Amino acid sequence: MLKQYEFEGIIGSNLTQKRIVKLVHNALQNPIAKDWFSGRWEVINECSFLQKADDGFKALRPDRVMIKDDKVVVVDFKFGNTKPDYIRQVQGYMNLFLQMGYQKVEGYLWYVYKNHIEPVTLN
Repeated sequence: MLKQYEFEGIIGSNLTQKRIVKLVHNALQNPIAKDWFSGRWEVINECSFLQKADDGFKALRPDRVMIKDDKVVVVDFKFGNTKPDYIRQVQGYMNLFLQMGYQKVEGYLWYVYKNHIEPVTLN
């Protein structure tokens, strides 16, 4: 995934692999994120889901979806500054899983460089 982000220009080439590994290690010390990578979840990474739209279908592709029992957690990784569109994007993912019949759906934005995890709620 890191190679893909570098190719897409999300991660600048001036970040060395050592710095990225340190960044990820520090981020995983967050108690919320630690549970996400505990091995207790069924994980779906960057899988496309189709959602009906006015003009047909659109593909939604959250960065990480975790499922355990009847609970779904959707996480979108961000490497820049906050934008209101990010919240709407995660809300769209959350609504999709509610439409699929899941009763417990949580959403988060994870600003990796800042090591900040922001819960997303539905309006």
